[in-house]
Amino acid sequence: MVNLGHRLRRIERKASSRRTLSSLPRDEVLEMIRENAMHANRCAKGDPPFVVTEEGVYCSADGRPVTDLLQTGTEVMYWLEVACHEDEIAEGLEPHVAHDEEEQAFYAPDGKLVLSREYVDLRGVFGCLDAAIAEERGEGYS
Repeated sequence: MVNLGHRLRRIERKASSRRTLSSLPRDEVLEMIRENAMHANRCAKGDPPFVVTEEGVYCSADGRPVTDLLQTGTEVMYWLEVACHEDEIAEGLEPHVAHDEEEQAFYAPDGKLVLSREYVDLRGVFGCLDAAIAEERGEGYS
């Protein structure tokens, strides 16, 4: 099994290749967005996260257009975190990140942005989760 650090580095390398996407023709980028959205829909458990039409790709939750390749992943992660956050609050648990509904973003306890509908800091998200688990177990976390 591959460790988390290796997986994060691999994802970060893929994200750095995003810079080259700006040199691609817009229709190719839109096709890649469409393919990623259809893949996310196939992998979804429950309702599909995207509506894919000939005109474009839209978030199922609110109809927001998906215009960036990275956004397909961040939209899925954001809405999963919203659901998890709501479940934690309903169960009387302290969420491991703070949700700002107006900004549609999640922040670490130190105020750092870790997740929004356009951005994700995987180290930040998993760091907050690790800290919350350690705190719940009564362990120190460094």
